[in-house]
Amino acid sequence: MMMSEFLSEVFTLSLLFIAIGFYAIYRAKKAQSEHEKNVASYDKNLLNFAKILGVKDHIDLVKFDEILAEALKEKLIFKFNKSTSQEEFLSFIKDENFKTKPQISQNSIDEAFLNLCASSLVEPFKLAILKNEDQIYGFLFEKEQLFALIDSAALLGENIIICE
Repeated sequence: MMMSEFLSEVFTLSLLFIAIGFYAIYRAKKAQSEHEKNVASYDKNLLNFAKILGVKDHIDLVKFDEILAEALKEKLIFKFNKSTSQEEFLSFIKDENFKTKPQISQNSIDEAFLNLCASSLVEPFKLAILKNEDQIYGFLFEKEQLFALIDSAALLGENIIICE
């Protein structure tokens, strides 16, 4: 009697561990497929961002920073930081894109200056910025394209801010 109870216990525990094992495998596969979907979705959003931005040969770029670097090389966007002079900043935008060129002071670039530049732009251009570590990227695009860029960047967890 004692031996059959022992075997019954072992058998029951074995079935329990097998069930737990199958459940663990099921959860791991489900998590992996979710992860693969998220990665594919991120890659698709990254390619879409590069396409909207107008980056040539964007298929090879796999990181957001790489896309920004390529866009910078192709002069689609510009980069500045807190030490950039207002005059240098205005040279990125170019005179023909302003209704009236903003007055320059010796101050550094601040929110008021960015808003002044944005309000001085000819239609349909809009100015936006993206802060990435100590660098700030400037985006000068037509309104529709800029909104598409902002939406696309948001899907990647990046926050492009419109200057108004």
